[in-house]
Amino acid sequence: MERYPRENYERRDEIQFLQRQIRRDIAFGIESGKITSRESRQLLREVEKNEQLESRYKRDGRLDAREKRELMEDLEMLSRLVRREKRDDDRVSYEEHNRGHGRMHHERSRDRY
Repeated sequence: MERYPRENYERRDEIQFLQRQIRRDIAFGIESGKITSRESRQLLREVEKNEQLESRYKRDGRLDAREKRELMEDLEMLSRLVRREKRDDDRVSYEEHNRGHGRMHHERSRDRY
């Protein structure tokens, strides 16, 4: 069963729909602490690669069936990876995130002077 049923969006927009949905899933995972910053960077890089590949494929003005299938397969795999990362035991609490971020910011500021 697919994560995002096709009837929820128009066929011509399905790739962009999935790209946006995966970005939202990553954002929600970050907000809830279920996805770490390292995981989110990796996942977002993969979304960006898919978007860049789509742009390259569309240079001739359209996507052929093979290009569309490849992009969709990559997005479905990425969607599964996002779900897996949200379920793994890597967690970041709000306090840990703020404490780590503040310390890194402070250390960087000190290094500049």
